[in-house]
Amino acid sequence: MEIGNGAWIGARALILPGVSVSEGCVIAAGAVVNRNTEPHGLYAGVPARRIRDL
Repeated sequence: MEIGNGAWIGARALILPGVSVSEGCVIAAGAVVNRNTEPHGLYAGVPARRIRDL
C-alpha cells in the first residue's frame, strides 16, 4: 500500500491491501477503496468511486 503526498484519508476509511492512493486524493470517511486511485480526486462510497476532480 502506498499513500501519495498530500492525500487525506477520512475516519473509518478502509484501504484494502495492495491498493495505492495517489497524490492529492481525498478519501471520504467510511469509504472502502478496492482499486488504485488516480491523482487529485475525491473518492467516496462502498466500493469507493471518484465523485469529483480536485
